[in-house]
Amino acid sequence: MVGASPTPTPVIDAQGVQGVSVHDGWLFFGNEYHRDLALVVLVGRWTYLWWSMFGDGFNVTRSLLAAVPCDIEKLGAAPSCDMEAKSLVAELLSLTQVLKKQMPEHLTWEKKKGQRVGRYNFRKLRHITDEADWLLAQAWGLTREQYEAAGNLRDRMTFGSRA
Repeated sequence: MVGASPTPTPVIDAQGVQGVSVHDGWLFFGNEYHRDLALVVLVGRWTYLWWSMFGDGFNVTRSLLAAVPCDIEKLGAAPSCDMEAKSLVAELLSLTQVLKKQMPEHLTWEKKKGQRVGRYNFRKLRHITDEADWLLAQAWGLTREQYEAAGNLRDRMTFGSRA
């Protein structure tokens, strides 16, 4: 999955000193509300497919994530919209809180250049991200079949024919 987090990537150097990655890029939002909506969008199937189409297959860059075609501010304006939109945003924000709570439970470590670098295993959190992705699909007017097709494509790109 594409990497995104509201906190810096943890790093432990060869001497065991904990720090943060110097390779992190940051997206800034006007408020926590928009930041939390962005988090649930950026770790889901829609952003993974975007990265698969337009990324380099290795790096997740700030510019690529900023270009994901989801207007967070427009989506986040739902409190001033109708009840259905308010409910959708409330559900997305609730899922974001669950996601943020469970992310530390799925932190894995990779060795890179003598350091251990923490990464969140979002595959273990798909029960949350898939629910958010379905809510987004509905907000965008997609059918259940289109949503499932996007999930099948993501799985084939991730797992090949083993999915």
